[in-house]
Amino acid sequence: MKNNPHGIGIIDHFSLPCKDPELSQTFYETIFSAHVFTDANGPHVFGAGPEDRKLGRSIHIFMEMDNGQRFELLGHELNGKPPEGTHHAFKVGPNDLPAVRRHLEAHGVPYWGPGTHRGTDAVSIYFHDPDGNVLEFVCWGGYPDLAAVPLSQHMEKPNWDYVWDPVARRAHAPT
Repeated sequence: MKNNPHGIGIIDHFSLPCKDPELSQTFYETIFSAHVFTDANGPHVFGAGPEDRKLGRSIHIFMEMDNGQRFELLGHELNGKPPEGTHHAFKVGPNDLPAVRRHLEAHGVPYWGPGTHRGTDAVSIYFHDPDGNVLEFVCWGGYPDLAAVPLSQHMEKPNWDYVWDPVARRAHAPT
């Protein structure tokens, strides 16, 4: 990719906050002809089982359209609040994740990960832009030593607060 030595690819998926993900699922199936994304790990519907509840995982359903575009229907948090996990994910390859991690570090941007997600072979790094939007670099499949990657729900989140310096093109702690 031009001017992109880090392997950052197309938008992998985006998330939509939903009051009732199951109801929203029927809407997107009907209007967009979308279907629940399914791979070798099975259907990507999470948050309903006891193991997910123990992890504090709200209901989220990955949908896929016929053109391969995926999006996530993200339910309210377990405490009933609107979802905090609304984000936009950018695809990277399994060997690109370490490079994008170093890239974030080089520019002082706090991040969370790499972490995996129960029931998937996805490995993710999350971070915020200067406006507080949650972004994700995600690799689906092929990540070396996937078994050693911790579940993202078991990882401690960093202090996300930073100020972006547009001249130095790096983050620094707020003053």
